[in-house]
Amino acid sequence: MSLVSNWVGRPWLPYFLMVTTLAVLSCSQDRQYENYGDIRTSPGGISLIDPEEHGGGYGRTSCLVCHNLELNLHRSEGSSFSNAEQLNDTIRENGGSTFCLKCHGANGTD
Repeated sequence: MSLVSNWVGRPWLPYFLMVTTLAVLSCSQDRQYENYGDIRTSPGGISLIDPEEHGGGYGRTSCLVCHNLELNLHRSEGSSFSNAEQLNDTIRENGGSTFCLKCHGANGTD
């Protein structure tokens, strides 16, 4: 059986494989800590209003696809949070990515 014959009746399969591969590769960097500097000093403060300050994530609402609550979110050097785990628990319990937008603004999705 050839690879092409496996796609017959499933025209979406190549696209699914491509999107899955891109998603895995784009978020698979070894990031022990995400360090974006002090975002409070950016033009919008902690609200993400400029595509330049949030590269590939600007205009997206699925924050937790790339930002990992379990490993590194809100734990960067110089972070003002004394208890990052408590904040991350609050995010988990209150809608995940939806909760991010309450503090960080619409992130270009409005």
